[in-house]
Amino acid sequence: MHARAHVVAILVFILAAAIPFAWAEDRPQSGVRSEGPPSITYGASRTSGTWIETPGGTRVAVGRGVEWKGVKVYLSLLWDLVAVDTKTKKTLYAVNVGAFWNGLGFKQVTQRGGTRVWAVELRPGPRTRAGKDRRQYHDLRSGKRLDVPGLVKGPSGKAFTPRAVWSGKHSRVPKPFHAVVSTAANWTKLTAHMFGTKVPKPFGKVDFETEVVLVVSAGNGWNCNGIGLSAAFEDARRLLVRTQRQSFQTIDGGEKVRPYGVFVLPKRAAKAYVVERNRQNLIGGPALWTESFRLARLLPPAKALAGLPAASDEPHRGWSR
Repeated sequence: MHARAHVVAILVFILAAAIPFAWAEDRPQSGVRSEGPPSITYGASRTSGTWIETPGGTRVAVGRGVEWKGVKVYLSLLWDLVAVDTKTKKTLYAVNVGAFWNGLGFKQVTQRGGTRVWAVELRPGPRTRAGKDRRQYHDLRSGKRLDVPGLVKGPSGKAFTPRAVWSGKHSRVPKPFHAVVSTAANWTKLTAHMFGTKVPKPFGKVDFETEVVLVVSAGNGWNCNGIGLSAAFEDARRLLVRTQRQSFQTIDGGEKVRPYGVFVLPKRAAKAYVVERNRQNLIGGPALWTESFRLARLLPPAKALAGLPAASDEPHRGWSR
């Protein structure tokens, strides 16, 4: 979720403590199945006239819920998974699960280790495209998120840690680019292009006999301290780097940045270098990895920096959301 939208959600929650919660509903919620474990899919917008006090003493607004094995669960208007014991009326838990999920059901799942338990199954809404098959499970009675193997197939190859990862939020290049550098001469040229005479001190030495430098530069952006590492994998054909933006929130306006990440990787002349980025931008949503860069093989040094975007010493021009 973008920072401004998150702030609005907080303000709505504060105001809701003093007035009844009412959101216009543009289409009805789907019906609840009567055979087997029930489920519900919520509409794009909802109304609520019911408040539930959480174990922590706060209140959350809920609409319709579904019941299974003595537990009634709801997805609150501010994305809490809430469960109430139907016999005692005691609230069992309230767990914030984020805005990606828009439906509830129940399923008996097998955890890592072989234990089978009944769980609340979170599902995305019917309009979801990217990640429409994703599911998340929470223990029916405790709300604890469950480790269910096989939900998402991991990347091939062996996980490894780059020898060094450097990141920052200010460069001279306003447009995004990727580069893989395999010589000291090109590394000097690239750092001068990105930073002029103010090359960041944390950049250490690189052994270009056995290493290369992958640079991921995002260009003009907002509220990001840099591009870091989520995970890296190597198989027989490629080295895969999954990047993670180090975002932050502001209340009164945003900070203009040009975030970048630098990754020192093993030199593999016959393998591809691949970068994936998580395109999920909702708080609490599952990672949705998409390929953003692929270099089939290391380029000759004379071509490695071809096509770089122009640098600019006027960092506050041309910014747009």
